[in-house]
Amino acid sequence: MAIQEMNPSNGNFVVSFQFESAGTIVFRVFDIIGKTIDKTEIGFDQGVTLHNFNLNPLADGIYFMEAVATFSDGSTQRNVIKLNIAN
Repeated sequence: MAIQEMNPSNGNFVVSFQFESAGTIVFRVFDIIGKTIDKTEIGFDQGVTLHNFNLNPLADGIYFMEAVATFSDGSTQRNVIKLNIAN
């Protein structure tokens, strides 16, 4: 999984991911103390998927994005990405 935008970001960025099978992915953005700021769930097909995020309303600072993918066979994959928001 990769963010296709410079980090720091102004809050607008694209996350790309590629998986071998279809499933769903839940993105959760949270602050440094663990408070959930945003949560988005999307479905994806096999191959490359791009998803645009607009987190402009967030104050400048460090945030984290957790991505949990659940595949059609029931397996899961979890990633956490550090976000540096600088408007």
